[in-house]
Amino acid sequence: MSRKNFILSLIIMAVMIAAVSFLAIFNNNNFISPESFKEYKMSKRSGDTSKKPTDWFTISRAYPYRDIPFGSYKGALDRAIAVRNSTASLDIFDCEPAGPYNVGGRITGMAAHPDRPGLIYTGAALGGVFKSEDAGNSWACISDDVPSLSVGDIAIDPNDPDVLYFGTGEANSSGDSYAGTGIYSTNNGGLSWEFLGLPESRHIGRIAIDPTNTDRIFVAAMGALFNTNPERGIYRTTNAGESWQQVLYVSDSTGAIDVVINPIDPNIIYAAMWERIRGPEDRRVGGLNSGIWRSTDGGDNWDRLTNGLPAPSPNNGRIGLALSPSNPDIIYASYVNHPGHLMGFWRSTDGGDSWQSRLVSPGTGEFSPFGWYFGQIWVHPTNSNIVYFGDVDMWKSVDGGAHWSDISGSMHVDMHALYQDPNNPNYMINGNDGGVFISQNGGNAWYKVYDLPITQFYAITIDKLNPYRLYGGTQDNSTPRTLGGDLDDWDVIFYGDGFYTNIDFNNSNIIYAEAQYGYLGKSTNLGNNWNMITYGIDYNERTNWNTPVVMSQLNSQVLYYGAQRVYMTTNGGDYWNAISPDLTGGPGGGNLLFGTITTISPSPLSSDIIWAGTDDSRVWVTNNNGGSWNMVSDELPQRWCTRVTADVFDSAAAYVTFSGYKLGELMPHIFKTTDYGSTWSDISGNLEGVPVNDILPDPERPGWLYIGTDFGMYYSDDGGVAWQTMNPDHPICPVFDIDLHNSERILVSGTHGRSMYKFYLDDVGIEETDAKPHNYKLGQNYPNPFNASTVISFEAKKTGHVSLIIYDINGRLVSTLVDRVVSAGKHTAVFNASKLASGIYFASLKAGDYRGSVKMSLVK
Repeated sequence: MSRKNFILSLIIMAVMIAAVSFLAIFNNNNFISPESFKEYKMSKRSGDTSKKPTDWFTISRAYPYRDIPFGSYKGALDRAIAVRNSTASLDIFDCEPAGPYNVGGRITGMAAHPDRPGLIYTGAALGGVFKSEDAGNSWACISDDVPSLSVGDIAIDPNDPDVLYFGTGEANSSGDSYAGTGIYSTNNGGLSWEFLGLPESRHIGRIAIDPTNTDRIFVAAMGALFNTNPERGIYRTTNAGESWQQVLYVSDSTGAIDVVINPIDPNIIYAAMWERIRGPEDRRVGGLNSGIWRSTDGGDNWDRLTNGLPAPSPNNGRIGLALSPSNPDIIYASYVNHPGHLMGFWRSTDGGDSWQSRLVSPGTGEFSPFGWYFGQIWVHPTNSNIVYFGDVDMWKSVDGGAHWSDISGSMHVDMHALYQDPNNPNYMINGNDGGVFISQNGGNAWYKVYDLPITQFYAITIDKLNPYRLYGGTQDNSTPRTLGGDLDDWDVIFYGDGFYTNIDFNNSNIIYAEAQYGYLGKSTNLGNNWNMITYGIDYNERTNWNTPVVMSQLNSQVLYYGAQRVYMTTNGGDYWNAISPDLTGGPGGGNLLFGTITTISPSPLSSDIIWAGTDDSRVWVTNNNGGSWNMVSDELPQRWCTRVTADVFDSAAAYVTFSGYKLGELMPHIFKTTDYGSTWSDISGNLEGVPVNDILPDPERPGWLYIGTDFGMYYSDDGGVAWQTMNPDHPICPVFDIDLHNSERILVSGTHGRSMYKFYLDDVGIEETDAKPHNYKLGQNYPNPFNASTVISFEAKKTGHVSLIIYDINGRLVSTLVDRVVSAGKHTAVFNASKLASGIYFASLKAGDYRGSVKMSLVK
């Protein structure tokens, strides 16, 4: 056989083997391995199904717009915070973290103080800023009072370890977190925070503090991710944030992703500018304006550096900058192109006047194809030839960027942050998509630090037979679960990004788990082994990034799967049948799959009734187990449907929730029907305008509802007329999924950034649940409901300052009835509402460490 024919035969044989392997992973009861999962991801016929971060988070909230309307988002956030504050002590449910603390999540910022190596600040993508004072052994979140938990960057004052700057809005172009609300600072190690400005900066890439004058700070602002805006570029303050000046602006689509200061001559500043803009159907991560700028006069004037650097090109993308602390004339730059491949590394030895290309080995093909998600470079504090680069892996060069080696070791992938102690360079702290890792030997070995509740859940479930067993699917950390119910005993049981998990309520050993785009597996031995169970499902159909897979509450062998059609299995996944037509308006285009089912809810009262919702606003119901379907969403908002939940008392009733925003005005997000969707009533109450991700009715308390929103957990005890915070200790972060173990009365929230929380539903009321005796007590107003006025009583066991404030249903201050020192004894105050409109009002008493609230109904 000739060499040519031999090679051709090998190619044909390889194609045949690949085809057989490809078909095999879709057959029933085939063992799931990491290799078969990788094949599945690559098999989807449309959409971005690679390991690139998805735009699902943003698109599901922006629909039908290109971007999330920032003003509407900020207004909804303010509204939710106001409701939270006005109801912060009204019928509080006991709340406690549920973990995991040992799984981790995406780290986007890192800071430590050279004089206190055990003091570490780290920032999570949607979890806020955490502080450790014992070298990572324990952590505490210190930023829950900041109205944004998306971390762009954090920077510590080199002269004062208690002074920290927090730039909000992750700048990694991932599309998996909200825009930020500006920059904040603390001067007491995080006990309190002050807003410093830049509210339209959206995504802050870097904060650089002048080491010789820490009142002078430079901020690299990327601006909007999915839109243009002029509030981007380099900002400077000379008075520690009291005022800001935009000192470098290139265009309304070009932001600043990096900024570094020469420590010897701080009038020399370098900025990396990045032109990028994204949308539902495109991802443009490069442009002619991407480049490096330098100022030699403290930021007043800037020049673009070109000598030896890549020429301006539409395909020049993200640039990382690093200046050698030991020799500031040596600067390194990493360049990534559009669509995201590494172009190479450049080095300057004369302060940026000229540059030389440095990459020799390995080739650029060894790095990720989505470098816009990383793009940071760091230089050793005492050796200017040692350089580090964050990509999917952590890379190190010891010869000035000419040759690179992978030093990731046992770390999680996707590197975003690095700190190296200038006094002990062997001590390094790394932040990646799996949390925080520390090396004590210069990166030769790494160990993970725990006690960080920053896992980003998409969906969660409670084992109904073992309520301490919690499961959930997460962003980039697969499907973790706890069998013991502890905060730090979670293990990962499935592959990829994790989504829906279902536990057979007759046999806890039977588990269904899912990865992105509906890759579904089943285990019959508590997660030790898995088989793929998609036989009968057409893999050519469109499936959502977060594909709904739901178990019937009436029969654990019956499950439902949402593609563009609803599929049902009656034998635990052995075979699936389509029981609906295409329920969507058809496919979309670009880098995200559209036209998919996003939620399914079989009725707990009748096996014939099934509800479904789609990403393009359609809501459907069948009354005959899929024999026919009725679209019932004509009067509902044209927004992404996040959840349909069948009622637990009435088979004709259901609830539906929506994500998204409306330009210039509020939009309801929660609706109820009592007639199979023929009519709907708005039950958004005082949370109108707030995106809602899940809703559950309480099976024991008619009229009680629980919701997970983009800004935390709320409940209503009157069917949605008024909503109240579940507990102010729950962070203001997105809650994607909630689940109830009714016999134990435990409600669990799955947050997208702060792991899980448990609520104990039968322990209601601060007086009943708090064992600490109080010196003050607020009584219920009388009469209630009331007409023109009502009397509010309170008791003081000792003399002290008392504040009694009235809020309306939206959390706005209505009246201050008492704000003074009162003597011990019983007191009353009259609330005159003769000039107010009918509705719900809240009386809030604050005295010492006591907080109490009562709900009042004004009826005219």
